[in-house]
Amino acid sequence: MEQEFNIDFSSKQERWDKLSAFNRLRNIITHQNGQISLEPTKKFEQYGDVIKLATIQNIKIDSQGFVHILNNEVIFDFLKY
Repeated sequence: MEQEFNIDFSSKQERWDKLSAFNRLRNIITHQNGQISLEPTKKFEQYGDVIKLATIQNIKIDSQGFVHILNNEVIFDFLKY
């Protein structure tokens, strides 16, 4: 829509990024049993999933790549979006 109709969505980018992160979290839980695939040759901070999920508070990714939801605030945060 931005290209076709010259609509500027830049003011909504942060919100879109957050929704995208929640979508990725859902996919990891549903399709990957809550685990991000890790490669031994890559630094933890370089993974796209780690970068994307960093925008969500109250989750932790352990050294094995498992995503842990630390408390129910994640749900309330999601409901705001």
